[in-house]
Amino acid sequence: MEQQDVTEAARPTRMKFPDKPAPEAHRDYLDMDTDEEEFGHQETPEPLDEAPPEPEKPQFTTEELDRLVKLTKRLTLLPNLSDERWNVSCLETIRQFFREPTQPVLTIFFRRGELTARLGFPRSSDSGLAYFLREARQVYRADDFAGSASFGSLCERSELALLRLVEGLYAPLAFQRPDWPRIARNRVLSDLNELLARATELAYRPTGLLLLYAPWEAARGGGGVAMSPRERVQLLHRLDRVANTWIRRIREVLARSPAAEDRQLHDLDGESDFWQARHDNLACVAQQLASDRLQSIARQLKEIGSPSVERLELLACKVDEARREARSNLNFLRLVLDGCRELDGPARIQERLSRILLVVRFVWTESPYYRLLDNIERLLCSLSVYVVKICIDSVDLNLICDDSEKCKQIIAINLQCCYSYAVIYENAIDSCMQGESAWNVDKRNVLKSIKAFEHRCRDVSEICDAILIYSGLNKINFGGTKGNHHEMQYNHVKDHFIHIKNNMRVCCNYALDITEIQWFRDMSHFRNSLAELESTIKHLFIGLFEEVKNVNMGVETLYTFLQFKEVKGFQDMLHDQWTKVWEIFYEEIKLCLLSSLDRQIIPDQVKFPQSEESMITDIHKNYLLSLRNIMVNASDWLGDCDIQHEVLSKFS
Repeated sequence: MEQQDVTEAARPTRMKFPDKPAPEAHRDYLDMDTDEEEFGHQETPEPLDEAPPEPEKPQFTTEELDRLVKLTKRLTLLPNLSDERWNVSCLETIRQFFREPTQPVLTIFFRRGELTARLGFPRSSDSGLAYFLREARQVYRADDFAGSASFGSLCERSELALLRLVEGLYAPLAFQRPDWPRIARNRVLSDLNELLARATELAYRPTGLLLLYAPWEAARGGGGVAMSPRERVQLLHRLDRVANTWIRRIREVLARSPAAEDRQLHDLDGESDFWQARHDNLACVAQQLASDRLQSIARQLKEIGSPSVERLELLACKVDEARREARSNLNFLRLVLDGCRELDGPARIQERLSRILLVVRFVWTESPYYRLLDNIERLLCSLSVYVVKICIDSVDLNLICDDSEKCKQIIAINLQCCYSYAVIYENAIDSCMQGESAWNVDKRNVLKSIKAFEHRCRDVSEICDAILIYSGLNKINFGGTKGNHHEMQYNHVKDHFIHIKNNMRVCCNYALDITEIQWFRDMSHFRNSLAELESTIKHLFIGLFEEVKNVNMGVETLYTFLQFKEVKGFQDMLHDQWTKVWEIFYEEIKLCLLSSLDRQIIPDQVKFPQSEESMITDIHKNYLLSLRNIMVNASDWLGDCDIQHEVLSKFS
């Protein structure tokens, strides 16, 4: 350190000082030395102090710098922080903080799940931050870092930490400061109140509770500073502006409703959660309005006849009324929810739904709030969404690709549940409400989520059908002159479907989520890809039948492609080619009959012996009989066709 001080002293200053002003004429005599030896000589001025030089960057050994980094890591306290979360970029920023004494602060925080270090304060962080401060030009050393470092952590939301810092430390100092300029005092304190009111709203908004900012100066008569009558009036006007902020925010709370909430899938639990949160929030507001601090502000505002006092009293009555309404709605909702708790699967829904709908009718009859049309309609819609969620929970979406047959069975149960829901609703509600003109609930809105879920179930069933069809493709050896070409087409079908299946495996995670609109694009892409695949299969099927010349080849080809009979349009193609095979069989019958007729018209001198002629006839008969058996057996799984009965009559 001594060597460093010598080096710093030797460096020339960069600051430029103005020249010393010339001494005044009448001061010349007084400035002269009275000593006889130096009489006549003017006193030599002392040299001016040089400005402190800029600090040099401290020199660290690698070991010392690593120790400082290690100590910094040990002193950093953040939620979910582990050794594995430290990264190279973060550690390098910490080293830069120690190498650069001009940097006043180092912050360490999580942003988007990644640990980050910064020379300065960030605009935002995931969950608080840790900070390290230094005084001007302070150099940290590893030996005394733990004892000399200024550090801390903010492990709450940054807005709440800022509010506590300003409200608890800076605001009292500002309000108690006696030497504010008279012109600026009212404006500064008004802006401070507005800042704290907005910070309070921002900090407590995530909790769902309304906290009303009460100015610090209100409870202390202006912060303990002696005030003139003019300053007293300014204080009351500042309090009136704060009271107007209360009025605005309380009105916003009272105006909220479940219909206005941004809920994509509002079910009975969501309805109950809303009213519970509303009840708690209104209770919190009522308690604050009745507190001594706010009542004291209201009494002070009466001095200037502020209309805010009357508005607050009216709002206090509305808050009490709204709280009673929320409590009543919670009691009625518990009746419906108690019946819904027994619904643990689609089968139970069909058993219990009639009773639940009767409870809903009781709520509509007795509840002042749910007696209104829009409110009872929303309650029924919430019940429909609740049923949809139970059905969704009964389906393991991994089964779509892993066990398509089982998934189809579960989907069929859910489709039956949706159908039963619509029938039970019509029977239990529409029929029993005849003659009651007030019951004009739109059935389409009530069943809208049920219909959307049915559509998703059919989409899933369609995917399962495709997987069952194409997942059974086995290796086939194609003969003929174009066998290699046909085999390449067949392998392309197999590989392409594997690719389609893998893509759908990712999308199936939200297949039944009726709020996820991305599913429509995914399903459209799936159908287009499947259409291309079906087109390839049809071309392959037609190409193979161009080489079919006999019954055996035709039946084998049909059997190979029989698994595609459920593909749209493929059933007709199978039927057409099956008819062609019957035509080939008919041609075989005609050839055998023609051969027998030819032998009968041969001249007597060249006739075959009787035994040989009989043997040829038996061969033809056995051949046709074997073909007939093949065709009849194939009819069991290919079905009958129009030409079949005609051909069999010719055979007999």
